[in-house]
Amino acid sequence: MGHTRRALAVAVVTAGFTLGAPALALAESGFATSESYAGPDGASITYVQSVVDDQGNVSYEHVTLHAGPDGAGQERTRSSAG
Repeated sequence: MGHTRRALAVAVVTAGFTLGAPALALAESGFATSESYAGPDGASITYVQSVVDDQGNVSYEHVTLHAGPDGAGQERTRSSAG
């Protein structure tokens, strides 16, 4: 009887992996990074992010914030498709 239960458990787990694997392939994925600098002439930070969601929509964003002796500002680029 123990052997039968183990065989049934393996069959259930295998079926779960087989049916669940495509869902893992559709999970959201992305990339993000940041970089910062601080020195005598000012400071800045840059952030880049790219994401593909489970419906195939793609987004990209690049942001830089900076401040120095002559003031502060930001630069931003965004793009999306889907």
